[in-house]
Order: sequence, then structure tokens, then C-alpha cells
Amino acid sequence: MKNILIALFILLNGVCYSQNIDSLKTELLKVYQTKIKSQDSVIIALDAQVISLNSVIKKQDFIISSDSLTFKLYDHQILLYERNIKLYDDHLKAVKPKFWESKPFNFIMGAGTILLGSWVTKNVLN
Repeated sequence: MKNILIALFILLNGVCYSQNIDSLKTELLKVYQTKIKSQDSVIIALDAQVISLNSVIKKQDFIISSDSLTFKLYDHQILLYERNIKLYDDHLKAVKPKFWESKPFNFIMGAGTILLGSWVTKNVLN
């Protein structure tokens, strides 16, 4: 009788245990499926964020490239302005009046000519 009860308990335990495992498996499967669905929605949201951030990066790269082009243009304009300044300096050196073209020198030459002319005239007539 004792052996029969032990065998009966073992069989009942095995049957009950297998039913619990099947129900546990289905419950775990449902839980994992809901977790996977929620993680899929999170992954989709993160993918959308990655796409939007990639578009922001592309816009920033475009702005940086246009800024660098603007800086190159400004550098070129600065170079042209420096050349113009050099040309103006060279032109001023070429056009600058010489010492014999200045007003004080011309005044002195005029006065000297008058004095020399009057002195020569005075000496010739005497």
C-alpha cells in the first residue's frame, strides 16, 4: 500500500508539474511577447530620432561648408584689398611731387631769378 501511494504521488506530481510548466511557459511567452512589442516600439522611436539627428547633422555640415566658402571668399577679398592698397601706394610714390615741383622751391627760384636778373642788369648798366 505504501508503494502504491508513493507511485500515485509521483505520478500526480509529474502530471501537476508538467501542467504547471506548460502554463508557466505560456505565461512567460506572453510576458516576453509584450516586452518585445514594447521594445520594438522603443526601437522604432529611437530609429526616428536617429534619422532626425542625421538630418540635423547634414544641415550642420552644409552650414559649415557654406561658412568655410564664405571665409574663403572673405580671404580672397582681403587679398584683393591688400593688392589695391599696394597699387595705391606705388601710384602715390610715382605721382608724389618732386622737391623742385614744390611751392617753396618755386618761390625761392622765382625770387632768385628776379634778384639775379636785377643784379645782372644793375652791373651791366653801371
